[in-house]
Amino acid sequence: LEEIDKLEDEAKVCDDELETLHSKVVQLEQEKRLLKREIDETKRESSERLTKETSDYVNRLNDLRIKHQKATSKLEDMERTKEEVYNSIQKEFEATLQNFKIDSDMLREENKHLSLQLKELRREEMKINPSRVETETLQLRHELDSLRIFSEKLKSQLDAERK
Repeated sequence: LEEIDKLEDEAKVCDDELETLHSKVVQLEQEKRLLKREIDETKRESSERLTKETSDYVNRLNDLRIKHQKATSKLEDMERTKEEVYNSIQKEFEATLQNFKIDSDMLREENKHLSLQLKELRREEMKINPSRVETETLQLRHELDSLRIFSEKLKSQLDAERK
């Protein structure tokens, strides 16, 4: 009898321990479900946050690409404009230089012509009235001086345009 009581006591202790273990298992399973829910929620929040941040970074990157394209296009336009202006100035300079050369050649020819006329007048001077020859010579010299002044002005203008 004593042994039965002892066994019953041991059985009761085992039952109590089993019940305690069972309640601990239930509690641990509840904690496990709670932790799983928290982990799933954290995963979802992290995933959403990463998705949003990735989207923001992609948008910023696209904005930077667009700004870079616009800046590059603007630089290319400025370079083309600079080249066009340079070419235009170069053409204008060459045309002015050519005009100056033509004017200079014309003045040289006119100068030769006037020099020949002056020589001819001097020859005729010997044959004609000296006062009349002197007047014509002065007129021719005046014309020659005017042409020289005009030539100097053209040279000055060309020098100014070259600068």
